[in-house]
Amino acid sequence: MKSVVLTLSMFLTIVDLTGQSVERFIRIIGNSSYTFESMGTRINFTVNETVKSEYRNTENSSFEQSLIELKQKLDSLSIKGNLIEKSNFKFDVSQKTKSKEFYIDIEKQNEVDRIIEIQNEKYLIKNFTYLYFEPNFDIEDKLANDAINDAKQKATAICLKLGKKLGDILNVETRSNGCCSYISESSNSIDQKKYSVTITFELLNK
Repeated sequence: MKSVVLTLSMFLTIVDLTGQSVERFIRIIGNSSYTFESMGTRINFTVNETVKSEYRNTENSSFEQSLIELKQKLDSLSIKGNLIEKSNFKFDVSQKTKSKEFYIDIEKQNEVDRIIEIQNEKYLIKNFTYLYFEPNFDIEDKLANDAINDAKQKATAICLKLGKKLGDILNVETRSNGCCSYISESSNSIDQKKYSVTITFELLNK
């Protein structure tokens, strides 16, 4: 668990105006983190209508022909997944051609590598994005517990230095709820989520 800067504040509250009894509180920030690995890759294609060109080494192919050829190539590789339409037609005025964007979601990296090899001017890979899991509340519960334990460890260490004893938890605050409810597609194949809690402990004399 990566260490994050600890902020510590001591609050003194007078409970007896004669000064005979003083209660002390210690407020600690606890942190935890979890690194998620992507569960798949989204390959974004541009399917193009092409015209014959020696310079570009292209042949005449209508948009429909290019799309059919791409689907046949994917079938020949036994790629599981549907080619999903992503955009409306775009028109190249100078070439008098049209194109449209599609994507397909792939789970296995070796399938991604094979798809890269089949691209050409008729169907070009535009970019890749990485996909993540459905909401996972078990992981968020673990992050919360780890952050609380982190705060306890820090508070205990400080109490030893102060010659005090750590008492009960009096208050817990967090703004990290929902941190793992959703991770959107990303250009990164890993995503680290952090969880933070602020805990007020009772500080006792030994």
